[in-house]
Amino acid sequence: MLVSKKASFERILSSHGGVHLTVYLENRGGAVHLSAQLLDAIQKANEMLVGVLSNAERKSFLKPLENLLLDARVFKNISGNVGIFRNNTGFRLLNIPVKVETTCFLATSFHVKPVLSWLQSDQDCLLMGVSSEAAYLYLLGQNSLKIVETFLFPDSLKHYYSKGFQNLREAREMATHEDAAFSVLNDRINNITAQHKPRLFLAGDTSILKGMERSLTYCNTHSASISDTFSTSEISTLCTQIRASAANEADRLLKLSIFEYELMQNTGRMPENIFQISKAVAQQRVSKLLVASDVSIFGKLHEQSGSLIINQSDIDHEDDDLLDDLAQSVLRQGGNVLIAPRDQIPMGRSVLAILKDTDPPLAQQQAVFNIA
Repeated sequence: MLVSKKASFERILSSHGGVHLTVYLENRGGAVHLSAQLLDAIQKANEMLVGVLSNAERKSFLKPLENLLLDARVFKNISGNVGIFRNNTGFRLLNIPVKVETTCFLATSFHVKPVLSWLQSDQDCLLMGVSSEAAYLYLLGQNSLKIVETFLFPDSLKHYYSKGFQNLREAREMATHEDAAFSVLNDRINNITAQHKPRLFLAGDTSILKGMERSLTYCNTHSASISDTFSTSEISTLCTQIRASAANEADRLLKLSIFEYELMQNTGRMPENIFQISKAVAQQRVSKLLVASDVSIFGKLHEQSGSLIINQSDIDHEDDDLLDDLAQSVLRQGGNVLIAPRDQIPMGRSVLAILKDTDPPLAQQQAVFNIA
């Protein structure tokens, strides 16, 4: 059964309360350079934890990070940047395939903007490749590919695909065999995707796909097949097409959200600054939050009231990037968060919010619909 990337990172995204250490390492040249950055981060974290944890507690808390320095194999197997997440109940190391700056955060929750940026740009997709012998289901992301299921067609169906049909009776018989086989395939797909339903792309002989579509009930299928042929030797080319499509879709959703905000702004009911946005988040009125990836505003957020204290820098272990805290609050409430560089956000803002209860005029709703 498929599990979404977001679900697999749920403990990181939702963890709150107590001491949370987040370290990001920029991979500029392999294991030696990563180890040097990690050593600096451990020293900085140890200094920040003075007065927060006892000497023995600091040693125990930082032990998993120090162990990374003793095992050279860890960083040798990492091709991207590195994210390290440590709290009192767990430790996790991630290969982060998006841009990060070498940073060390100590707060009451993890610093997750790079993770959210990764989730936004690396959406899972499914590819169903169909030949006359079988259907192959693949799961792919921007940097990954694995086969999920191989469904071999029954001999009775392969016979028709190899020989064809000679008359109307045989055509009807073939359709009956297709419906039986593809009904089973459809059930398998629905079972595999019960918890996570990525966009499904189809590739293969048009006539076979046409027979499959009669039984396929999957709710998130791409409207047209991406190729009228399929073989395992074509996987690389097909994946390139799908990844480009997924990247374009992520870009489209970001632009659509920005356009939606600009339309809503004309109503005069949109929060204009981080203080108003924080109040709206506390009142659970925010449906979508746009956050700058390259800006940090340090301070403290009172989650129940939405009140803020803003500091010029990260002054203690309870300070965090307020943009990060607001993003996590919206996610816990079931809202959406989009990450973008500040220069892509209207007026160079660090954060924008779209409210649940702000309904634009019908003409504006139609404009959003047309762009979508």
